[in-house]
Amino acid sequence: MNNLKKYNNIKKTQKNTSDEKFITFYGFNQVSSIINAKTRKILQIIGTQESLGKLFSRNIKNSNFSIKEVNISYINNALKLKDVNHQGILCLASYKKDVEIETALNKSKFVVILNNITDIGNIGAIIRSCGALNIDLIIANKFGMPNIANNPDVCKTSSGVSEFINIAQVASLNKWLEHLKQNKFALIGLD
Repeated sequence: MNNLKKYNNIKKTQKNTSDEKFITFYGFNQVSSIINAKTRKILQIIGTQESLGKLFSRNIKNSNFSIKEVNISYINNALKLKDVNHQGILCLASYKKDVEIETALNKSKFVVILNNITDIGNIGAIIRSCGALNIDLIIANKFGMPNIANNPDVCKTSSGVSEFINIAQVASLNKWLEHLKQNKFALIGLD
């Protein structure tokens, strides 16, 4: 019950007055990563009493977002997430801003390039591995792949790691491969 008191003291009402679009993210790792990474504007956290208590037991601080306590049937039925492993917790957050690729490359020692990977589970696993290996930047092609930085399923399968890695999706991978060669990056290809 201590955790419940902790989250009850946080501001609970805030209206979205802008035309900004929000994405629904779900699950503990994903929601806590979004809160801690501070790369998105958070409109609202929605969860059951138990889930909100558990989330705020992770020493998560409020960053000026509202909290709505609901029952599990509200999440399953009203929000139409019955077949999703939401763990009783959701987050409405803004789209992540695109990474300025030139700036990110100048600060990067290790870069991973993804080409035409469409399976969300594979993308999430690669991002988790990149997080473990301290990869600075992921470059992926824009066409033929999902929007990696703003896809709730990618964020979920990456266990929230996608919030902490710079991700740039580009129209021409060849251009950036040449750029990496010219800047003395060693290129290694894997299939």
